[in-house]
Amino acid sequence: MMVGSMTSMLLAAALTAKLWIAVPALAQAPSADASSPTPVPAAQQASGDEPQDAARDADEDAEGHDGAGGQDPDDSEGGSDEPAPPTAGADADREQPEGPEPERRTEGLFVRRTGQKYFTFEPWVDEFAANEIFAGLKDVGGEVHFAPGRYVVQQGFILDEVPDLTVSGSPGVVIEFADPPPIVPLTTDRIPKGTRKLMVDRPELIVPGWAYQIYSADGKGDRILEFRVESVEDGVAQLEKPAVYMPHVKGIPVGSQVLVQVNGFQVRRCPGLVIQNFTIDGHDRGDVRGHTCYCGVVAVGNYKAGQRPTTFGLTVRGCTFRGLKGRGIAFYGIDEGLLENNMFQCIRAQAMEVDHFSSGHVIYNYVDGAQTGVTLNDSFEALVEGNALTNCDIGVYFMRIYPQRWVNTDNEVYTNAIGPGTKRGVVFRDEGIEGNDIRGNRYIELEERFRKVDEWAEKEKREE
Repeated sequence: MMVGSMTSMLLAAALTAKLWIAVPALAQAPSADASSPTPVPAAQQASGDEPQDAARDADEDAEGHDGAGGQDPDDSEGGSDEPAPPTAGADADREQPEGPEPERRTEGLFVRRTGQKYFTFEPWVDEFAANEIFAGLKDVGGEVHFAPGRYVVQQGFILDEVPDLTVSGSPGVVIEFADPPPIVPLTTDRIPKGTRKLMVDRPELIVPGWAYQIYSADGKGDRILEFRVESVEDGVAQLEKPAVYMPHVKGIPVGSQVLVQVNGFQVRRCPGLVIQNFTIDGHDRGDVRGHTCYCGVVAVGNYKAGQRPTTFGLTVRGCTFRGLKGRGIAFYGIDEGLLENNMFQCIRAQAMEVDHFSSGHVIYNYVDGAQTGVTLNDSFEALVEGNALTNCDIGVYFMRIYPQRWVNTDNEVYTNAIGPGTKRGVVFRDEGIEGNDIRGNRYIELEERFRKVDEWAEKEKREE
């Protein structure tokens, strides 16, 4: 009995050893058909277990070999059905495609209209195709998620009268401003009020359908005119609407610069809008300090000068803004705004501005380099709290343009860290801005913590 038992045990051990020797052999031999399943040992077939890792690797090696243009074993010279054993130089001998591997692109938009159950995927073409998608959500709303990738824009994304819209990126989503034209067109004739004609020295650089702004020849000061081009014929650009001067403009001299208007997001009347988790990179484009150009987000509600806002809800959170020659975020005529957990780096103008007849919370943002960290310009009941404002000319700037008594009051500036690298902490542009609460802020290595009247404004008054 013991002899029989010993014989059975030796036989079982030999079979087991043979089985484990066979499995590595499977891992080395490429499959004759990459689509056929990898052979599985009989013991695993009987038990229903998953194939061993070595067998799984064999299937992956076979797929990779065929996909790289390698020969099928059945087509090898000599017609042998048995594949030759791999050698150390097998991968080096494998035929490689010429030139660099093609870039694998994943850019696109996942879109779901309000009321839809599923998202649809729209591959990235350009910003103009994306703006058609946003236009299709007008008066409806929904969600748009950007797949990870790099999105280069000439004009930026336009959101117009889209309610309750959430636009999301991710850490891998970057919106970049395209390189500017090599030459800036200059006006060659006066542009009187009400005209629809624009004469420039390089009409071939003017693109129909695009938005433009005019600045002075030296690039100083604010924009002079904003317009959109309808057509270009015989060297003359036709404007979509008659030219309307801004209040500070008395005339548009010959030789003024005509600049392409580009912003990350241009928003108009979109209550309940959420923009989150993007990086907007301006690449330091532009030689002027933009106000509504070269910005990250510019949002306008149902804005009427002197009237309380009727557009509610704008949230910008978790975004990074860098290399912008304009403002980071600015909104007009919007109540219940929320700017939260954003980062701003190298912003030439204001990092964040709660502009005319707006209110909201500006909380827990980080600014590293800007003209002002936060500007409250004719705002009311705004909260500026818990922000770090470094390397700015001014940390928090109060500015009054309109005389209504309900603006420039009841704003709160609490527990912000202002500095180091910032020149002044809190500055009021002029007298008459009262009824605001400023307390608990930490001032770090400033030239001046607080100034009631800004001498820049006094200088402007004297020059007028």
